[in-house]
Amino acid sequence: MMLLDIDSLARKPFDFPKEDLGFYPRFYEEKQIKKVFGTIFYVTKKRIKLIEKLKNCILSYPLQWYTEQFALYETLKDETEYFKFDDNFVDGDAREDGSDFKDNSPIWTGKGRIKWKHPQYLELFEYWKNKFQENFPEGEKK
Repeated sequence: MMLLDIDSLARKPFDFPKEDLGFYPRFYEEKQIKKVFGTIFYVTKKRIKLIEKLKNCILSYPLQWYTEQFALYETLKDETEYFKFDDNFVDGDAREDGSDFKDNSPIWTGKGRIKWKHPQYLELFEYWKNKFQENFPEGEKK
């Protein structure tokens, strides 16, 4: 299973990790919400118990912005064996506004209002929105 932030867009094919767990750690960050970049999280059936732990952790926090970031950090902070997604895989790690979309990144993550002014992001957003509507027409009504 692979989870992406709602404003993350897949741009081109990529190989899934061979490891059973993958995420984007930034344990060096001072702010807890930045210690695990929530844009991308990957887990196989062998590590599926982490999902239950993550779910319980999310439910233990008040429902607010960045709850999943706190929960990801709490769930993953003691993990030692994982695939580390890096800047070459996903765009958006240290920037707050997401204004520097990298051409080589398989996944773009839009941050802040700037994403709605970026023509390539908007074009890709429309592409995936149309794909979703084609495959799940009932989804638009919910």
